[in-house]
Amino acid sequence: GDGEGGDGCCGRLWPFAQPIDKIESYFGQKIALYFEFLRVHTLFLVPLSIIGLGVFLYQELGGGIDNPVTAAYSLYVVVHFMIFRRYHEQNENTLATRWGSTKVLDQERIRPEYKGDVSWSAVDGSMQLEVPPRMKCYRLTLAILAVIGILAFIYGALFAGFIMETFIADTMYAGLIFAVVLVIVNALTRVLAEKLTDFENPKTTSGYKNSLIRKLVLFKFLTGFGLLYYSAFIQEYVSGGCGETDCATRTAMLLRGTFIGMIVINNFLEICLPILTQFANKTYRKCCGGEDEEDFESPIEQQLHAEPYEGTLDDYDELVNQIGFTTFFVPFFPIAPVLAFLNNIIEVQVDSTKICLVYRRPVPMRAANSGEWNRVLNVFSWIMLLTNAAAIMFRFNSVSTLFSITNVQERFLGFLVIIFVITLIRVGIINFAVPLWTSKSREHLDRQEHLWPYLLNIKTKKEDLEFSYEYDLAEMQETIENEHDDAKRGVASKQKKKHQHHHLDSKTTTEETNHLTNPLKNPESPKSNPSENETNQEQQSQQQETKIIMERRIKDANHHDDHDDHGDDDGGDGDDDDD
Repeated sequence: GDGEGGDGCCGRLWPFAQPIDKIESYFGQKIALYFEFLRVHTLFLVPLSIIGLGVFLYQELGGGIDNPVTAAYSLYVVVHFMIFRRYHEQNENTLATRWGSTKVLDQERIRPEYKGDVSWSAVDGSMQLEVPPRMKCYRLTLAILAVIGILAFIYGALFAGFIMETFIADTMYAGLIFAVVLVIVNALTRVLAEKLTDFENPKTTSGYKNSLIRKLVLFKFLTGFGLLYYSAFIQEYVSGGCGETDCATRTAMLLRGTFIGMIVINNFLEICLPILTQFANKTYRKCCGGEDEEDFESPIEQQLHAEPYEGTLDDYDELVNQIGFTTFFVPFFPIAPVLAFLNNIIEVQVDSTKICLVYRRPVPMRAANSGEWNRVLNVFSWIMLLTNAAAIMFRFNSVSTLFSITNVQERFLGFLVIIFVITLIRVGIINFAVPLWTSKSREHLDRQEHLWPYLLNIKTKKEDLEFSYEYDLAEMQETIENEHDDAKRGVASKQKKKHQHHHLDSKTTTEETNHLTNPLKNPESPKSNPSENETNQEQQSQQQETKIIMERRIKDANHHDDHDDHGDDDGGDGDDDDD
């Protein structure tokens, strides 16, 4: 990025101090949220790394893997990750309120690749694309059968890994070889997962990505952690057992080789593969395309010829996979957070260089949060709790010896007690101490909910006001004309009555004389009516009052017009950002 935004966010980045707002304004909110997730994850790895290093030294100096310190550390890791996950979601909500992206999911559109039959909505009568229920069932059935076939392939690869590990004496080297196998299997399952998701035909973009993420996580969990679960909990009860070493030590060595191998291979692929691809394309265009070196000097030309950035899916996938290796089997390898911390320091440099220099500048995309990855982390927190509790009660004997647990029933009871206590801490303390929305963010969100109906219709508000005031003025004008006609008819009626009284004056002279002499014999004379001058004054006062009201409403209408013009100018930037 050679522009102003690129100079502010494409320099050297550190995990603890990243220009998140500059990244958001230049690359969009999706990429900014990924770098913020990387920052928060690296920050929370600091205490885990310090304590884990101490536990690892204690194990190496004679304490062994099976000790109460390791058990306590594994439970601390579980609670620590639950706090991290909660704080991460709170931080994303705070950024969403600051960036104004809390309503992004409500504005989602249909995916262009979505295929369906044209139908009419029963709600508003609009035209829409829908897949018939029978076709949905058919696609779902085929997708399930395909997943079963893929799982059979995965378990075949795991069986080959079991055989490979049996013939290799050093479990560390077996882990390194298994890491290479994992990279190949993950690449194949990625292609299969994309094909399955295309076949499912999700309606929206977020639905497509969520479905793809679920498949990738499922496949990688079975391939990456299947062998470790087998070595930690099952291999002891299979014929042959774990050989000369105990299963805990064997699992620790296998985890070390696999985790270190995955870190090295992933960083190599992330750094070297895009550079080699870009170099190969540039050489091909220069040699076979007839282009000179001068064609590559322009930054615009460099952006055009660069490989497109595919999004943050692979970056999130790598970090979530790292979290699994760091926390699921932490009692077997307590130094894993230290390696993850060092990897994240390198990762932030690799990712920033990759986005700024290697790939084409990505199109800025809006996002409210990490989406499906947050739900994956929530599932991982429960898997982590179950795995560590099972390792403490069924794999290690130090805790059982400490609490005088002698049989399987008591071990299972201790397993349930650990799950209950950690769940109580999570629900009763962590969720209360770390709310998803801070008080300031909640206040901002409530105000946004209050103003949202007006902001959503801000473009049509001016026309609505103009129509409303025009209707009110026309209605008032009609009322004035009706009142004026009524007043005219009233004056004419009074003049007619006065004329009739004038003709009867000569006839009533005698009666008036008798009335003056003997008023009891004559009926009471009628009350006098208001004069014509008083009637005219009353009409003029009503017209003047109506005129004042009309002028006031016209003034209010002009004031709203000016306000809406400013609102349209402010809302234009938001529309450009959406585009």
